[in-house]
Amino acid sequence: MNWKLIYFLLIVLFLGLFAGFNMKNSCDISLIFYTFENVPVYVSNIFSFLIGLILTIPFFFGSKRKKNKPVNEKKETFTASDGIGIDTVDLKKPKKSWFKRKKESKTSISESNSEIK
Repeated sequence: MNWKLIYFLLIVLFLGLFAGFNMKNSCDISLIFYTFENVPVYVSNIFSFLIGLILTIPFFFGSKRKKNKPVNEKKETFTASDGIGIDTVDLKKPKKSWFKRKKESKTSISESNSEIK
């Protein structure tokens, strides 16, 4: 079964249980000029999350614009005249990722040194 569907159903179940257990818990919400009385706690939580979603939308679209701008990157190159013994090496910046990190290479330093000699 699709894990996204299971995850979504668990979230809906959690929200339903949260709303059900907090039906009788109510509070007063004051908006300087007007006070809402006896508002259930889960309703105030849902509205606070929705306001947070709305406030993050400009930041989301702003980050998309920054990613689409072309970046002038200078490549560093090493030549054989540097005394390393390698003709040319182009270095690239590592890709940024939030969740998955690439596994480090399993070659030891001694193995890589023996290949250079």
